[in-house]
Amino acid sequence: MAVSEDGYTWTALNDDQPVISGDTIAMQQGIRDPHIFRGPDGAFYLAMTDLHIYAQREGKRDTEWERDGKKYGWGNNRGLVLMKSRDLTHWSRANIDFSLLPAQPDMNWKEVGCVWAPETVYDDERGQLMIHFTIREGAGKNRIYNFHYFLVIPPTTSSFSMLCSVFLTLALRAPKRQVTERLNERAQFHDF
Repeated sequence: MAVSEDGYTWTALNDDQPVISGDTIAMQQGIRDPHIFRGPDGAFYLAMTDLHIYAQREGKRDTEWERDGKKYGWGNNRGLVLMKSRDLTHWSRANIDFSLLPAQPDMNWKEVGCVWAPETVYDDERGQLMIHFTIREGAGKNRIYNFHYFLVIPPTTSSFSMLCSVFLTLALRAPKRQVTERLNERAQFHDF
């Protein structure tokens, strides 16, 4: 990682050594689709897909995918990695395993087929970060979901991971139309 004041001249961080290694922070020992966002609080928020597409080739598993490809489709991961940093070197992390969430009328989370391509934006109206991502139940249709989480960890919450998990669970328990009606026009739920 590197930092720049003007986008042209860059200074390497951490003595030009890797700051984050996917095999140490992700359930599938690999990360994809990183999206970094600087929040209005000055912190950096990094959202990534927890997926190692070359795990078989690299000897991390015996099969192409972690679970049955016919039942869950390509990728078939179950989670995202969310991280927060003030200096791009020291990070707190939350691993979100969607298969642990309770079932909803429109989604059986235990049968999540794949979760990918997360992005974070700031919702001015709610004063919260919002993350949206694509998700699929089994090998079915792809859907875009979203949820809000707070920028600042309240004093009663001991970790970034706990905070993300609590808000993710609360947001996804609400009916999808109720959730999207409360969001501004930039964030919508779509089937495709």
